[in-house]
Amino acid sequence: MIQVNELRIGSLALMLDYFTLNYIETTISDSDITSCVVNKCKNLQPILLTRDWLVKLGWRESDPQVYTKNEFSIELWHDLNHVFKWNGFVISIKLQHVHQLQNLYFTLTGEELTNC
Repeated sequence: MIQVNELRIGSLALMLDYFTLNYIETTISDSDITSCVVNKCKNLQPILLTRDWLVKLGWRESDPQVYTKNEFSIELWHDLNHVFKWNGFVISIKLQHVHQLQNLYFTLTGEELTNC
């Protein structure tokens, strides 16, 4: 389950579709966040950060296990403690979900990292 303090408008997540009882990909809106506060985010699940998702978000594989976008790179490690590099700075951080990468990218650049 996602915590409400991890969400921003524009975050990508899985939302429970009450008609099909399946989770579908969604972009979080302000009303979703309000609902999440009231319902404790019970209908939202994080999206696992995978190679496929890095590509969807505009990252390119530059070496095996290394993906780059502009001045950023991510080295994928098996334990999900990915090494994130930005302008020569190395940050070892546990990025497991798409919204966590979106939040970090926005914090560092002021730009949204969206599904291409």
